[in-house]
Amino acid sequence: MSNQFTINGQLLNVAVLDGAKENAKDLSHWISEVEAQHALFSSTEMFLKSLRRTSFNLIILYWDRCVAAPGQNAVTRIRKTLKSNTPVLVVSENSDEKVMVEALYSGADNYLVWPMRRLEFMARLQALIRRTQPEPEVFSYPPYHLDVRNRVVRLNDEVIRLTTREYQLAELLFRHRGSVLSREQLLISVDRLPTVTNSRVIDTHISRLRVKLKIPDTECWSLKAVYQQGYRLTQERISI
Repeated sequence: MSNQFTINGQLLNVAVLDGAKENAKDLSHWISEVEAQHALFSSTEMFLKSLRRTSFNLIILYWDRCVAAPGQNAVTRIRKTLKSNTPVLVVSENSDEKVMVEALYSGADNYLVWPMRRLEFMARLQALIRRTQPEPEVFSYPPYHLDVRNRVVRLNDEVIRLTTREYQLAELLFRHRGSVLSREQLLISVDRLPTVTNSRVIDTHISRLRVKLKIPDTECWSLKAVYQQGYRLTQERISI
């Protein structure tokens, strides 16, 4: 593993918010190992004020201290203030699933339970950095090509007319090709499809998508239901 992490060619500049001294000391040491700059802030207010004169490309936030006041959510405040999608890594001593979900839904990109292992922290940090790198505008899964900027799917040179939901499902399935996605995962991941909707509704969308993409005709991909689990898009063979 490289001892230097960068984002878009720039060295990391990390903000650490509201950390206990002993925890911050460990994190400071680990961050220094990847040749990154970092600044410690004792409160969310101090961090937000600092944004007037500097910028950060990664934020590490101690959830337990930042959300002590009822109704106050530091992650939400940070997300509203920042002008970019700067990754936020939440650290907490609380391993409760509800707390973890609350942090992620409020805008955190990842959640780590303290105490954590050094190598796990490094791996999570690197994963967050990868997500911030610019993605190509077109992904190719021959004979399909997904234009993520314009939300267009092509079968060879033919544009496939899809609804917004159908495109979102197609992109999700191709990005997770080979993996089983539950109906609930598909419902939650598609915009404007409420989670209270009967999960069988997804079967209708999948059926229409399979026809529109002409998946059986390509003989290259299969989109099949996995009994009592969900759906899986699989590449059968390489298109020539």
